[in-house]
Amino acid sequence: MTKKTRRRRKLNVLRFALVTVIFFAMVIGAAGLAFVYSSVADMPAFSPSDINFAASTEIYDKDDNLVARVGIENRTPVDIKDVPEMVKNAFIAIEDTRFYSHRGVDIYRIFGAAWADLKTGSLDQGASTITQQLARQSSVTNIGTEKKFRRKVQEMFLAIQIERHLTKDEILQEYLNGIYFGEGAHGIQAASIVYFNKNVDQLTLEEAALLAGLPQAPSAYNPYHNEEVAKNRRNIVLDQMAKHGYITEQEAQEAKNTEITLSSGKLNTATAYPYPYFVDHVTELLIATHGENEVFRKGLRVYTTLDPKIQSAAEEALANENRFPNSSRDEQGNLLPYAAAVVLDVKNGHVKALVGGREHLASRGWNRATDEKRQPGSTFKPIAAYGPAIEYIGKGPASIYDDIPTTFGGSYTPRNYGGSYRGLITMRQAITVSANLAAVKALQEAGIGNATKFVSALGLADENNQLEGLSAALGGIRHGVTPLQLAAAYGAFANDGIYSEPVVIRRVERLDGTVLEENTAQQHRAMKSTTAFLITDMLRSAVVGPGATGGAASLPQRDVAGKTGTTDDSTDVWFAGYTTDFVAVTWIGSKSQRQSLPSGYSSGTTASLWRDIMIKAHEGLPERRFSGPPPGIVRATVDNKSGLLPGPHTPDEHMTTDYFVQGTVPTETDSSHVLMEVCADNGLLPNEYCPNRITKVLIKLPYTVDSRVQDYHLRAPTEMCDLHNESNSGGWLPDFPDFDDPWAPPKNDDELQDGHRDRDSDEEDD
Repeated sequence: MTKKTRRRRKLNVLRFALVTVIFFAMVIGAAGLAFVYSSVADMPAFSPSDINFAASTEIYDKDDNLVARVGIENRTPVDIKDVPEMVKNAFIAIEDTRFYSHRGVDIYRIFGAAWADLKTGSLDQGASTITQQLARQSSVTNIGTEKKFRRKVQEMFLAIQIERHLTKDEILQEYLNGIYFGEGAHGIQAASIVYFNKNVDQLTLEEAALLAGLPQAPSAYNPYHNEEVAKNRRNIVLDQMAKHGYITEQEAQEAKNTEITLSSGKLNTATAYPYPYFVDHVTELLIATHGENEVFRKGLRVYTTLDPKIQSAAEEALANENRFPNSSRDEQGNLLPYAAAVVLDVKNGHVKALVGGREHLASRGWNRATDEKRQPGSTFKPIAAYGPAIEYIGKGPASIYDDIPTTFGGSYTPRNYGGSYRGLITMRQAITVSANLAAVKALQEAGIGNATKFVSALGLADENNQLEGLSAALGGIRHGVTPLQLAAAYGAFANDGIYSEPVVIRRVERLDGTVLEENTAQQHRAMKSTTAFLITDMLRSAVVGPGATGGAASLPQRDVAGKTGTTDDSTDVWFAGYTTDFVAVTWIGSKSQRQSLPSGYSSGTTASLWRDIMIKAHEGLPERRFSGPPPGIVRATVDNKSGLLPGPHTPDEHMTTDYFVQGTVPTETDSSHVLMEVCADNGLLPNEYCPNRITKVLIKLPYTVDSRVQDYHLRAPTEMCDLHNESNSGGWLPDFPDFDDPWAPPKNDDELQDGHRDRDSDEEDD
C-alpha cells in the first residue's frame, strides 16, 4: 500500500467531531420532539370554558351588607374594567414585563432562566408568563406544582392555545381572578377585602404593590405574619414598576415610605365565618335548590333577611354561661343542655335571627333551630286546643272548664303540675296558669278533626306528623316541632290570623347579575282575625295576669303575648311569644326525650332568655301596643262559674266582663248558683239535729268533686251532716279549730251583693 493511500484513510478529526455533533443533535432533537409529543399528545383541545375557577358564594344581610362568604374557595370574580391600571401594572411589572408583546411564551425569559439554572445546577428559576400561570390552573391538564420539564412543556403548549382564544385583557382578568393570595383569599377582589377591607378599585399604589408580591409565596410574604418580609417584597414590586416606567422613582419612594395598614378584622374565611348557624341554614337551602356546584364553584350572591343586631343578641344570650347552670358536654363535645332561639318579623315571616346551639363546633352541623323536632309542651295549648275551640265551636276567653281530675276514654288521665286542681275556671284563667285539664277538655269539645285542620294551617301537622289524640292539647304531636316552625305558627296569632311561611333568602343572583330566585312572603289566612285577637289577648294575660307562668318575659313599656311550655319529666322547656314587631321562640332541651333537664331549668328560664333577646331586638324601635278588637268582637259580662249570663244569686266576684265573638254571647241565665241551708259547723246538708244552720250561696252541679279541687268549699254538698245526733243536739259542739271563711253566707238576700274573695292560688306551668 502506498504512502498516499495510507494518508487518505487517516481519521479526519474535524469531520468526525462535526458528524458526532450532528448525530447527537439529531438524537437529542428527536428525543426532545418525542418528549414534547408525549407531553402534549393526551391533552384535549383547549376551550375558554376550561378556565373555571371556583368562586365563593356571598351572603348579604337585610340591608344588603356583605356578612359572609361560603364555598370551597373565598373568591369573588371581578371584571377587568373594574381593576385600576395601577393594579394591573403592578402584577405585570413583577410577573411578566413583556405580557403584551409575547404570544404566551417569552423566549427571552426562557433562555435567561435556563442560563441561570445551568449556572446554579438547579431548576429554581421560573420563566412562566402570566399566560402560562393561567394555563397551570386550567382544567385541561393535571399539571402538578413541581418544576418539571413535562409541566413546562404542557404549560407552554397550553399558553399558546390560550393566546389564540382570548385577548390579553381577558387573560389578565382570568389570571387576577384565579391566583391565590393566602389567608383563604383567591383572586384580587377577595384579597383586597381580606387584607384591606376594601374593593379592588379602592386600592392605593402601596397596597396594590403588596398584593402583587404575594402570589409568588403567599405564606412567606403574608403581612399578618411577616410584616417586614412583606414590606421588602412590596418594595421590590415598586422598584420594578419604576424600572419599566409604570410609576416614577419619586412615586415608588413615597409608596415605600408608607406603613402597611391591614384590615383590623382579619378573617380566615377558609375556617371561620360570622353568624354561623344562620349562614349554615342559608347554605343548606341554597344547596337544596341550586345544587353544590352552583353554590361552591360558580358562586352566588345571596340577599337574606338577617338582622345582625338581633342575631348577635341571640348568640350572646345563648352563650351566656350564667343562663345555663349545671352544664356538661355530650359525646360530640356539644354543650348540654341544648338550646336554640329564633326571631321572625311578625308581618312577613322574615327570619331576623336563628341560633341552633350554644356554640358552633362544625360547619353545616346539626342546627337545633331548624333540625331539632321536640314535643312543644304547653306552648301547643293555644294551637291545638283553644284556637280550634274558638275558631270552630264558638268558645272564648270566658268559656268555663272544670279543672278537676278526669279520665278520658277510660285510660288517659292527665294531671296538673303539683297535683292540684282549680275547679271552675275560664279559658283565660286556664291559659294564664297553664291548667292542663282545661286544655284537654277544650280539644275534646273542638274535636281532633278541627284541631288537625287548625294546626295544619299553621304549618305544624301533616300526614307524617299527626296529632297524638287528646294529648295533643299538651304538646302531643308525633314527631314534634322545631323552634322555627313554632315561631312561624305563633306569628299567625300576632299577624291578625295570617300565617307567613318563614323567609330566610330574599333574592339569589349569579355573579353576573342573573336572578335565580326571588322570594316574597308566602302567606295565607290560617284563622279568623277574631280568633287571632282573642288568643293574643289571652296570651297577654299569660305574661302579665295573676299567677301568669310567663311573667319573666314581660318587657317594659311594650305589650307581650306568649306561652310557656314544659314537657313531661322536664326534658324540654319553651317560651313562644311576640310583640307588635317580632315573634320569637326560645328552647332548652336535654340530651334525649327520656332524660330530664338538670336542676335549675324551668319554663321561666326560657322566658327570661326570650326577654334578653327581645330587649335588644327592640332597641331604637317606637313603643307600640297591640291593636284593639277587630270588627265582630263585643264585650259582655257573664257568670265566671257557668259561663252564662249572671243569675239572681251570682255574686259580684263571680262576674267577669270579657271579649266574645259576636253571636257567641250566651243568652241563658245562670242557675248553678243557689241559696242552700247547710250545717254551720261542717258545711254539709243539715240533719234534724243540727243546732246551727245557715243559708249561703253555693254552686250546685250534677256531679261532685273531692277536696283536692280548690273550689271544693264553693260547691253544694251532697252528704248529710253526721256530726250532730240526738245526744248532742242540745248545743254542745266538738272542739273544731277556728278558721276564717271568706265565703261566709249572707244573713239574707240583701247581703248577696257583698264582695267575696277568690282564694285560687297561683300554679306553675304544666
